[in-house]
Amino acid sequence: MSDNYVVEKITAKDQLGDLRNEIVESEKSRMDFLKYKLIVIASLGAIGLGFSEQHTNAKIEPDYILCIIPFICAYVDLLCYHNTIRILVIACFLDYNNDPYEGYIGQLDHNNPYGGARYLFNMEDFVLHWSSIAISFFLFSYSLIPFLNNLKIKGIIFLLVGAIAIIVNFSTKLSFKRHQDVLFATAEKIKKGCAQ
Repeated sequence: MSDNYVVEKITAKDQLGDLRNEIVESEKSRMDFLKYKLIVIASLGAIGLGFSEQHTNAKIEPDYILCIIPFICAYVDLLCYHNTIRILVIACFLDYNNDPYEGYIGQLDHNNPYGGARYLFNMEDFVLHWSSIAISFFLFSYSLIPFLNNLKIKGIIFLLVGAIAIIVNFSTKLSFKRHQDVLFATAEKIKKGCAQ
């Protein structure tokens, strides 16, 4: 891969406006994913914990449904992280094209003692990630109930699923962080390459 990057700068305001609209639409879909995550957790949790109607002819016990919740959380997290990467790619491109807002964010990045502009925008990612970890830890802890009732196999299943889900959720966050670091490093190379 060559260090010679050539990217054509956009000067038309309407094209930059379209990219801004793309950011807004991506943020809206991200918010929708977060709402769906909450709805899925609440509805599957209610079924798994027995707060809904019990069907006597069920093939599996309702609490096994709890085992899929952390993986649904990881899936939603990946979709949200993907949307964030899309937003960041557009933001990097706008910054490259001397967008005033992105220039201001860059100034915040350099002058904020708490880690830059990303510090100001990370609360949503914090909730996204740690809610999934909390759900996985709940499932891990829920394994004590079957163990206390001498249902060792059921307890082991919940223990393993909870542990695997914690690992999966940390892995999705690490993957996002790695993609984000590559994006920022590449954007910085492009910016420096074009400044010379």
